[in-house]
Amino acid sequence: MWFQYLYNTLLQTCGLYFLFYDIARGIGSSNGRFTSFVQSLESAYKYKAGHYDINNKTNKDERSTCKTILKYVYRCIISTFLKFGPGTIVSIALGLYPTWTKGPRHIYSYYIAFFVIQLLPRNNGFLFFYNSILSRILMHTATALYKLRKLSFILQASTNGIFIIEYFFLANNDSANTSNNNYFLGAVNTIVTQICIFTLALWECEGSTLCRKIELNISNTGDRYANRCHRPFFNYLRMIFRTWYIYCINIPFVFKRCCSFVAVWVLYFSWKHKNVNIVDTNIGQNYLSDDVLPFRSKMISLVVLWFRYNIDDVLTIINYCHRKCCSSRRMKSKVD
Repeated sequence: MWFQYLYNTLLQTCGLYFLFYDIARGIGSSNGRFTSFVQSLESAYKYKAGHYDINNKTNKDERSTCKTILKYVYRCIISTFLKFGPGTIVSIALGLYPTWTKGPRHIYSYYIAFFVIQLLPRNNGFLFFYNSILSRILMHTATALYKLRKLSFILQASTNGIFIIEYFFLANNDSANTSNNNYFLGAVNTIVTQICIFTLALWECEGSTLCRKIELNISNTGDRYANRCHRPFFNYLRMIFRTWYIYCINIPFVFKRCCSFVAVWVLYFSWKHKNVNIVDTNIGQNYLSDDVLPFRSKMISLVVLWFRYNIDDVLTIINYCHRKCCSSRRMKSKVD
């Protein structure tokens, strides 16, 4: 028992050190390897937490070896899609290559995180976060930092507009945009572009959570893995829209969605429209310098995102302290 406690404390200390080191390197738009890896751990952890059986803490499975292998292959494919899918949508909308296509490091990093959470003996990787509030706070703090840098990147990458709008909506209207007689189309282009930028930033914050809830609802239909492809397509479509609707109106998630909205709002409206001064020669895109997003706005967004990911643990700590205070008062009243 003491060895497990010492082991957990050592891992938490190392995580705290690397987290402060990552923050000390600056809050720009590029995530470091440690932050990216911890966010991969968070994605794999959240996926397993939705399917976790609290009575099976030793990670035992009564199925045959073949079915167990197929189960983990299915989980690996689905969790990989949930990890990289929302970000790929953002990259395609911005006209950029997705992160996972820029090198094998991102794929390897996630598969290592998947192995740690899913396949370690006795669920040690998963239970390290499941049973420790401090471990979850460190993981969610790194995730909040990761999301902040992603939001900064979206705002910087959308300096020249949204690629998907320019390509599909205005591809045949270049001459109309330069005409002095048609200001309406230019106004519509500006409004739609800004709405899409704000929506993409919100999707970066909430897309993974929404996709995990959709996958969890489909998994809870009672179908086995092999039978899900035989269900009608419109049935799954109905479940997706129903999950989306419940996610939008469900009161317990309102605070988290509001935190994401406020974080995006602060960054978006503190974005100074200055001349670009950074040119990425690899993809030919112009980016704004970091001083275009004020440091104060970044810190406000980071604090809001921190509460968005840690509100459950913060409430748990407050509830624990409240019960301790109440119990101590009762003991004191009995003594008196």
